[in-house]
Amino acid sequence: MCGIVVDVDGDRVVRVSGDPDHPVSEGYLCPKGRALPALHHDPARLADPAWEATVDGLAVRLAGLIERHGPGVIGAYRATHWAFDGAGRAVADRFFRALPTTQLYSALTVDAPSKTLVPDLVAGAPFVFPVPDWDATRLLLLVGQNPVVSHGHSTARPNALVTLRRLRARGARLVVADPRRTETARLADVHLPVRPGSDPALLAGLVRAVFAAGAADGAYLAACAGAGSVEDLRRLVDPFTPDVVARRCSVEPALVEAAITAVVDAGRLSVQTGTGVSMGPAPNVGEWLAWALAAVTGSLDRPGGVLFNPGVLRPQDQGLVTRPRHAGPERDPASRPELRASYGEIPCTALTDEIDAGSLRALFVLGGNPLTTLPGSARLRRSFAGLDVLAVCDIRPTETTAAATHVLPVAGQLERSDLTSFLDGYFPFPFAQHTGPVVAPPAGRPPMWRVFARLGRRLALPGFADLEAETDDGLLAGVARRSRVPFADLAATPGGVAPDGPGPGWLIPDRLPAGRLDLTPPELVAQFTAWRSAPEPPPGFSLVLVNRRQLRQSNSLLRSGADPPPLLMHPDDAARLGLKDRQPVRLTSPAGSTEAALAATDAIRPGVVSLPHGWPTPGVNELTSSVADVDPLTGMPLLTGLPVEVLPA
Repeated sequence: MCGIVVDVDGDRVVRVSGDPDHPVSEGYLCPKGRALPALHHDPARLADPAWEATVDGLAVRLAGLIERHGPGVIGAYRATHWAFDGAGRAVADRFFRALPTTQLYSALTVDAPSKTLVPDLVAGAPFVFPVPDWDATRLLLLVGQNPVVSHGHSTARPNALVTLRRLRARGARLVVADPRRTETARLADVHLPVRPGSDPALLAGLVRAVFAAGAADGAYLAACAGAGSVEDLRRLVDPFTPDVVARRCSVEPALVEAAITAVVDAGRLSVQTGTGVSMGPAPNVGEWLAWALAAVTGSLDRPGGVLFNPGVLRPQDQGLVTRPRHAGPERDPASRPELRASYGEIPCTALTDEIDAGSLRALFVLGGNPLTTLPGSARLRRSFAGLDVLAVCDIRPTETTAAATHVLPVAGQLERSDLTSFLDGYFPFPFAQHTGPVVAPPAGRPPMWRVFARLGRRLALPGFADLEAETDDGLLAGVARRSRVPFADLAATPGGVAPDGPGPGWLIPDRLPAGRLDLTPPELVAQFTAWRSAPEPPPGFSLVLVNRRQLRQSNSLLRSGADPPPLLMHPDDAARLGLKDRQPVRLTSPAGSTEAALAATDAIRPGVVSLPHGWPTPGVNELTSSVADVDPLTGMPLLTGLPVEVLPA
């Protein structure tokens, strides 16, 4: 998301700094970006000078699998660095379509599947993401999100700290719901340290308060929402009085009243959820009620509320990007009949079962580390050992490259051309950027697209005969073929282009596929009803673990030599358990255990502890299951709000 300026000395990257002329990031650069020189020159960087021979040998093995079992036993797990490699993603996806196979997985199903499911069910448009109107909103409500560290979730705002200070300086208010006093919560007018998993109660109570105060935008709802769904929503949230919300969220009633006052006084508002919701016990319900709150206040697709970036490379105002939620039972995982494939991919919680059942015999891992991110590393490691092929495209060694049959080093982000294609709708306004390679990659690090172009040719797949003769920019021009800014203009403007686009109101209601918002989709109402009567955590587990992001960690791409993150715990809990600061401890959940060092802090509410996801040790993924506590609509595993016990190691 951030524009950067890279200083080089020959083939050496000397320094990376923020681009002061970048229209989105305005010179800001986070520590992850500033660390690019160290990452680029990391002595552990992967390289294979004989990569062509490695790929040819892989093709022979894949051809044998296809002959014996058919192409459907070949699959891919696609993660962060697949997403942010425009040409690599385009050719890799073409490769798997040409096989063909339906064994496709991505890190999105262990991160944020609710972010596409809810807009699909409510608006009929799965790939639209509400962005705060940073310049005009009177109230920003953040639920389980810490943008000062993470910059957002499904949408992002570089330089969030300065942006939030600007927001406060012009009189807008900030309300944060989070069990931790995060870097963002410290800036808030109202911080509700809610009990993990209780966010639906808070959001339902805020929707009820808007109705009760007569503050609902009747004209907007009449024009944009189905009348029956508005009344059904009113009935569903009616039991969530301020007292009920305070009790279910386990917060002071005065804080609930302060949040209600802020929402009612603001009129329109910007509301955003983060991984505290999307990885939690009720991800779809929390995201849905955030949409519902924006709808009843007339804030969806309106100035001062949340806006929908129509994009530049794929202009959604010229045709919504849609994909069938379910493409048919032939795509569903046979080993897990209770799960469904959605939007062209199978939930990652079915990956181990599909391998063990023999449905998946060759797996490509594209820019991710599933052994530290997917539930149950020990079982997954055993399943990986049973694969005929585990081929990993990456730039550095990981736990997953160590388990691979084929390691495929690829060019890093400074060694190839790229476009902001994956981020097209995530920016706060229409924006796109092209960049060329800063330095040339060594011979052993081809761009990822070349690996798949060669594989496709060796396997004689349709459309791959001449693909190796392409260039980065030739492929990226194809990615931008629908762009509202011609590719040649993007390539000639290295700082990016922010073209005019349609303003607020371009999506709702005129372009809604069903013509009206459905504020009470039956699937989500059923989950809300089940959530209301859900039991408390299992006996024997007195603490709840929540996830967190780290300023210097990007998902599972860990810094070389970095100390493992500590377990955050309130001092009262530490004293009750007889634990001391920096003491090694063991966390145990119904699914497994892991170890960490304790860090006592009053910046987390009593009864809650916190670790970041993505580390091998401590491993949050060791504490959750790919079978129990899996969302039935998306296959999302529970990764925050986990019941745990903590004892001395």
